[in-house]
Amino acid sequence: MYFGDLSAGWFRQTPTLLYFKALAGKWYKIGIPATVAAGSVALLRPSRVDESTILTALRTEVGATARYIDKPPLQEVDNGDVLQCYNSPDAKHLNFCELEAHAPAVQLDPGAEQMSGVEVLLFKDGIERISSLARHLVSPEFDANRFFTD
Repeated sequence: MYFGDLSAGWFRQTPTLLYFKALAGKWYKIGIPATVAAGSVALLRPSRVDESTILTALRTEVGATARYIDKPPLQEVDNGDVLQCYNSPDAKHLNFCELEAHAPAVQLDPGAEQMSGVEVLLFKDGIERISSLARHLVSPEFDANRFFTD
């Protein structure tokens, strides 16, 4: 955590997935280090204009031994985060959540190059189809029933 602890009940965890609740007006950042990241993070939310659901998925390569420099300022950690989810209170009534992917720190010989790719996917459909896509893109264990409904 970057800005303090989340309220009780905002997390649901399985052995391979972490579900968290993004609430309007709250301020937090959740970091996922390379040692446990699978390389994907997703945001699932209802559409504001119809009955459909929107899935935003962000995928990137994870270097399990690479050096990531973005880390919580008050925590003593050896390595930083490859993925982060940030919620801003400035969004007021909107359930705003920023998904971030970080490239590893550059370690280059003179004249060498390094690149790191990020894939962003957006889908809008019924919850059944969105759940199927999330199982394919994020994790086969994805379960929309574990999401928060209140």
